[in-house]
Amino acid sequence: CSGVVQSDYIRARLFDYPLPHPKLVIPEVNRQAIYELKKIGNNLNQQTRAINEAVKIGSQPLSSNVKEYLQTIKELAVLLEQTHASLSQPISDEE
Repeated sequence: CSGVVQSDYIRARLFDYPLPHPKLVIPEVNRQAIYELKKIGNNLNQQTRAINEAVKIGSQPLSSNVKEYLQTIKELAVLLEQTHASLSQPISDEE
């Protein structure tokens, strides 16, 4: 079956279906890292929303420091997304 669920393999052969792709697995260490990255990303989003809301209602001036901080948060969010995508690449059971 080379990584394909046995029942799917048999059905494919019996009924002349195309063979299913082998099961792909994301390593557990990557799953844990992805979970932590999502938590960090959520925190960054909350900070961005809070700053934008504070600026909107006037309790926080949109100073150059605030603009710089927001830009840094955007850059971190991009890096988090790239890292998440990299860790989300499945590997086959055969590896």
